[in-house]
Amino acid sequence: MAATHETDVGYDLQSSLIVSDRTGLPLAPVAQRLVSADGSYATCGDTASSSPARPHLEEAGDCIRHLDAQGFPKPRVASD
Repeated sequence: MAATHETDVGYDLQSSLIVSDRTGLPLAPVAQRLVSADGSYATCGDTASSSPARPHLEEAGDCIRHLDAQGFPKPRVASD
């Protein structure tokens, strides 16, 4: 993964959380994806091996599709 700025640490970590519908506080992580020079590793989808890293929005889209397929009783909301 190429450095994008002078303080770049060389990886991208995406986390998806379940948050309380009453307080907005985080309750539990439901998915994480780490993208580094070695590849892309995720807690959802095919976790048996790394896959090649792709652009950030494509990686995030994979996670969103996975979470939508889980059938959570409350709607998904996104935040940047």
